[in-house]
Amino acid sequence: MKYLVMVQGAQVDYDAMGGKDTAQSPVWSEQDPSRLLPGRAER
Repeated sequence: MKYLVMVQGAQVDYDAMGGKDTAQSPVWSEQDPSRLLPGRAER
């Protein structure tokens, strides 16, 4: 079975994920993306 996941974000969100700090969105840490995936969050 295949899934299509659609993600919508602004350029500042993508910049924050890439390590660029902006006034609208803080920089993501290395652990932040893993918190989005079920079963992979730090405990």
